[in-house]
Amino acid sequence: MIFIKFLETKVIYTDNQYESDTVFIQADSFWRIIDILEFLSRKTKTKKQIAQIMNFTDRQADYYFNAGKYLKLWDKNKNTKQVFLTNIAKKIIKLNYKQRQLKLVSLILEHKIFNELFIQTYTNQQFPTKEKIISIMLENNVCSKNLVERRSNSVLAWIKWIFNLTNI
Repeated sequence: MIFIKFLETKVIYTDNQYESDTVFIQADSFWRIIDILEFLSRKTKTKKQIAQIMNFTDRQADYYFNAGKYLKLWDKNKNTKQVFLTNIAKKIIKLNYKQRQLKLVSLILEHKIFNELFIQTYTNQQFPTKEKIISIMLENNVCSKNLVERRSNSVLAWIKWIFNLTNI
């Protein structure tokens, strides 16, 4: 199912830092993104409230907010500072478990770097090295050189999350 989802997904985002209005990801646990998605489906919250619920520091709350924004799952009301689900996320939350996970995979694979790393991992039957991920991140200019190493951990974590769904 995951490979079929890959074939059906069109790359939409290059994530070039100079062309994107969204910060590149630095959120290692995709399960936490899903938890936040579920919390926000019940009620909007501020980033500070999300930090408290998730037992995050304010900085971690920023990372996870940016990760959800990167996937177009949520945004923030500039006046009230409330984080709310996008229409895409509202549709996702209504799906059954399997369809929800597959839709989240599609949202990830719409990003060029994840699409490239997915097919490399699938073809090679092994996860990419950190060096390979960093190389692709630099090629795609997703963030500054001083951030690329830390953010490569998140990229690998998300790729692993996708491939751990193989029994879906």
